[in-house]
Amino acid sequence: MRLAGFQVENFKSIGPSGCLIRLDRMVILIGRNNAGKSTILDAYEALASGGKALNVCHFHRQDPRVPVTITAYFDRVSTEEETRIGQGWCFEHPEFGACVALRLVWRTPGEPALRQSFDPDADDFVAEGLQDVDATLLRRIPRPVRVRATDPTHTMQAALRAVLKEHAGQGPGTDAARMLATLFGAREAVMTGATQTARDIEPPRILLIDDPEACLHPSTARGACAALHAFALQQRDWQVIATTHSPGFIDLTRDHATIIRIDPRPGKSRHAVSTDRLAFSEKERQRLSMVRACNPSVNELLFHDDVVLVEGASVQIALLHVARSMGRQLHVVNCLGKANLPLFARLLNHFQLPYTVIHDADTRFAKGRRGYHRNALWATNEAIRLAVGSAGFGRIHTQFPHFEGEYFGESSNAGKVDRVLRALDDPDSSDFQRIVEAFAPIVGGDGSGQTTTRAAFNRKLDTYLTQSVSPGDPLWYQPDLPSVDDDSAN
Repeated sequence: MRLAGFQVENFKSIGPSGCLIRLDRMVILIGRNNAGKSTILDAYEALASGGKALNVCHFHRQDPRVPVTITAYFDRVSTEEETRIGQGWCFEHPEFGACVALRLVWRTPGEPALRQSFDPDADDFVAEGLQDVDATLLRRIPRPVRVRATDPTHTMQAALRAVLKEHAGQGPGTDAARMLATLFGAREAVMTGATQTARDIEPPRILLIDDPEACLHPSTARGACAALHAFALQQRDWQVIATTHSPGFIDLTRDHATIIRIDPRPGKSRHAVSTDRLAFSEKERQRLSMVRACNPSVNELLFHDDVVLVEGASVQIALLHVARSMGRQLHVVNCLGKANLPLFARLLNHFQLPYTVIHDADTRFAKGRRGYHRNALWATNEAIRLAVGSAGFGRIHTQFPHFEGEYFGESSNAGKVDRVLRALDDPDSSDFQRIVEAFAPIVGGDGSGQTTTRAAFNRKLDTYLTQSVSPGDPLWYQPDLPSVDDDSAN
């Protein structure tokens, strides 16, 4: 049996709508300041206490009339454990599957919580007939070790910084995990006076760590991220829940990690993504690692509500310039190539975040050393459309055949960045005006001109071919090569 997750309601900043946390080897909580990330760590400590008394400041809006409720869900219940707690407590939960549940309810400040278990027959939580249920379940809750960024220098935070600094040349893999395991075990022994033998028979433990990147040099923070992931994966009896404000602390290529976006605003909800459920191929993992290495802040897209994905720097520069001139904040992500756009679109779909993709159409055919061939970048148009259209959170704007061609009338897309910088340097130029006219609606949220659907893409394609392409242009017409329109644009 293991603790699969917990639900928090009416605890501090978390209101009656609640927040459900699914546990993993590594859980990373992200969100705005005061979103409730540290509150979730506080709630876990209250759960692990078994229901010790809370004071009034733990009640939502400090209102003692509304009970605090924390519910723990346990899955992987063995036959032996089911016999021990008694038959009839297991039920199907939409998030955790077959499980049993223990609920702690604090009704009065200064008094211990009432313990309840979910009874499938009653379809409700009950306090009667628990027998050994609550005691058995409480023993399965991993014991927390809390580390705060505001702790004094003699705590684990300072020790972690020192260890990573001393062993910077060793890399953040297995060695770092062993160092962290030794460090955590030593601190636990100092705190509790427990011997190794005693700890071996105790429940698993969980590290609750607030903003581990605080006060760390960026490269050291990346080492801390890798070390904590490795520690959580390699230490069978440990898990980690960390809060962070740093995009660089998130690594979506790691196995058994869950990123949870906390948003307490009205109409918003918690969105969680498990890296195990993203189903990235090995090639996609490599691409994601490459983008993250070249752009350490790329994961900042998970912290924003409206994101624009672009394939290169020229559009990124133009968009940011237009947004700044309009007094609007816009988060533009350079995905380092058109082929990476579907990957990032799928990621934002998982978090159910609105976004826009701006990409070049490119040409149907390309010229190589052996003549003309089908252009793989043209086929990527369909991959982008499928990724965006699969969830309905994004929209697409396509440039024909590319940024320079659509706004500057140039056939080549060489020297992209220099070209856009020259255009933006002269507000009175026609180039500048074309860029503003094209991007201002996107910045302002106007959906006109989008090519999200196949029909809209085809309409813009037909207009471009009619107005700008000569009959028989080999980049668009190759009668001796298979047509690509049937599977990528029609």
